[in-house]
Amino acid sequence: MSNQKEIQLLLLQRLRNILPVADMELDYIKQLVKYSKIKVYPAGSQFVIKFENRDQYHYLLDGKILIKSQNSEAEELGHESISAKFPLAENYTNDVIIEVTSKSMVICFNRDLLDVLLAPSPEEQPQADEEDDPADQFYARIYQDYVSSKLELPILPNIALRVKNAINDPDSSIDDVSRILQSDAATMGSIIQLANSVLYRGVNPISDCLTAINRLGLKVTRNMVISLTLGKVFSGNRPEVRKRISDLWNHSVQVAALSSVLCKQINGKELDSDRALLAGLIHDVGTLTILAFADKHSSEFYLGNNLNRVTDKLRGPIGAMVISSWGLGADMIEVALEADSWDRESRTDIDYADIVIVAQLLLKLSQSKSNNNQELLLSPAWNKFPLSKKEGSEKEVILNARKELDILMKLLESYG
Repeated sequence: MSNQKEIQLLLLQRLRNILPVADMELDYIKQLVKYSKIKVYPAGSQFVIKFENRDQYHYLLDGKILIKSQNSEAEELGHESISAKFPLAENYTNDVIIEVTSKSMVICFNRDLLDVLLAPSPEEQPQADEEDDPADQFYARIYQDYVSSKLELPILPNIALRVKNAINDPDSSIDDVSRILQSDAATMGSIIQLANSVLYRGVNPISDCLTAINRLGLKVTRNMVISLTLGKVFSGNRPEVRKRISDLWNHSVQVAALSSVLCKQINGKELDSDRALLAGLIHDVGTLTILAFADKHSSEFYLGNNLNRVTDKLRGPIGAMVISSWGLGADMIEVALEADSWDRESRTDIDYADIVIVAQLLLKLSQSKSNNNQELLLSPAWNKFPLSKKEGSEKEVILNARKELDILMKLLESYG
C-alpha cells in the first residue's frame, strides 16, 4: 500500500471520531477533505489560532499538543482524547498558542463549507414530515440543529464563568476570586457554609469569603461554584417541561452527592470528590438541553413520551457539546457520553464516568422496592471499586454516608 493511501485511510478513520463530521455520509466527508487543509507539524514546533480569525475549524487528527492561552490553564491534548472530538480552541476568547509535543496532524475546515455539507437533504438527513411519527419529527428537527452546530446551547451563570476564568488565569490572585464571589451574596454564603460544614471544618469557624476560599482551595472553590449555580441554568415555561426539568435536577443532585461520597471511598486515586460532585450534576445535561429545546417549540408532539425516544439517541453527544462549550474538560465530556452505559468497560482505572455510573445504579437500587442488585453487581464500573469485594457493601455506602449526603444535597437543592 502506498504511503498516500495509508494517509487517506488514517484520515477517514480519524474523521469518523470527530463531531459533527462523524454524522456525515462518507461521500460528504470525502468532499470536505478535498477542500480542507491538512498540516503536519514536527515535535517542538508551534502555531497560533487567532481569535479574530476563526473562519476555520481546526481538529487534531494525530499526535499530541499543548494548548496555551492567556486566561486559561495549559491543556494537554492527544488525538485519542475525548476533547479531540471537538474543534481546537473553539471555547477560548483570545489567541491560542499550540505547542506540538509529538509529531501531529491537524486538519482545517472552512466553517461555511462544513455548514453547507451538514445542511439536511431529503435523502441523507432525517426530515420532519407531517405524516411522520411525532418522535421522528422532533428528532429530525433537533438533529438538524445539532449537526449544523446551530443548536442553542445553555450558558454558564455569570458568577460561575467569572470565577472559573479568574481561577484559570495565572495572573489572577485569590483576592481577585474573593472579590468576584462577594459580588454574589447567595453563592458566597454557600461557599462559606460549605467551608464550615463537617466536610471541610477546621478548628475555627469562618465568616468571610477569603478565608473560606483559602480553606477549600481554588480548585474546590471553582468546581463548587459551578455546581452550586447549575440549578439556575435550566427552566421551562410549559408545565410538563418544568416538571421534567425539576425531576431531572433532583435526580442529578442525588447522583452528584452520592458521586462525591463514592469518590472518597477510592484510596490512592487522583480523583477529587468536588469534581465527582460536578460530574454527577452534569451527567445528563444533554437531556436538559433537549428539554429546553422542546419548551421553545409549540407543538404538543414534542412533549410526552416522544421526548424519551429522542433523548435516548441524542443526550450523549449534545451533552458533550454543552460541556465542551463550557470548557469543563475532557473528563466531564466523557461523563456526558458514557454515564448511562451500565456495561461500560474502560481501559483505565476508576474514572469519573465510572463513579457516576455506580452512583446511578446505587441510587436506583436504594429507590427500588426489591433487593435485586444484579444490575449493579454485573456492572464493570462497580467491580473496579474495592467496595465491590465485600458482600452487602452497596447498602452500607448510602447508610454510612447519610450525613454527608444530606449536607451536599441541601446545599445543591437550595439552588435548584
